[in-house]
Amino acid sequence: MTTNLNNLKIIVLRSKLLESLNSLQFAVGGDSVTLPILRSVLLRAGGEKIILTTTNLELVVERILNGKVLEEGVLALPFSLFHNISRNYLERAFSF
Repeated sequence: MTTNLNNLKIIVLRSKLLESLNSLQFAVGGDSVTLPILRSVLLRAGGEKIILTTTNLELVVERILNGKVLEEGVLALPFSLFHNISRNYLERAFSF
């Protein structure tokens, strides 16, 4: 998969995104983590798949979502911010 970090564009059902984020939550590092990246979720998009990955260095959890990938890419986002935005987003489909 060739990726362009600047142009990631996806559309995914909000309910499926929240379901996946909720299942990833236990693998995200807590406030005591010294590496901030461990408090993040890695989002990879390619083909028709959107892959979300979190780790706390002892456990890696990955969820694969079906969605519309307009432009492939990779992005790491702070988990709590992404989760809060997804929970409060009112539309049925989530796109960015």
